[in-house]
Amino acid sequence: DALTELPQKINIPSRTENIYSTQVRYSEIDLNQHTNNVRYVDMMLNCFDLDFHHNNVINTLTVSFNSETKFSDTIELRREKISTNPSSFYVDAVKSGNDKPVFQSMIEWKPINLTKI
Repeated sequence: DALTELPQKINIPSRTENIYSTQVRYSEIDLNQHTNNVRYVDMMLNCFDLDFHHNNVINTLTVSFNSETKFSDTIELRREKISTNPSSFYVDAVKSGNDKPVFQSMIEWKPINLTKI
């Protein structure tokens, strides 16, 4: 489906929980030596445990790519549940020692209904 409206700006919640840190690896960079945007999505998904993934699927995903990371950069992934929508989470990443997000995302999940399978 095509976009019917422009995405809204993603706002940083007043607080976020640090989930994990990672270093950009060779397999995550593109020909320009920057982290491939698809790898950021992998990192976002790694902010949720296996049990959560077994019980939920992504309903909507909005991502804003704000700055570049390169091979060997260390980034910290953060997450916060959105109080106005309990099925939605804000996830971002910042370079270590910097508070400016590398990317920001809003992920809305929906539960998997196993009774329909």
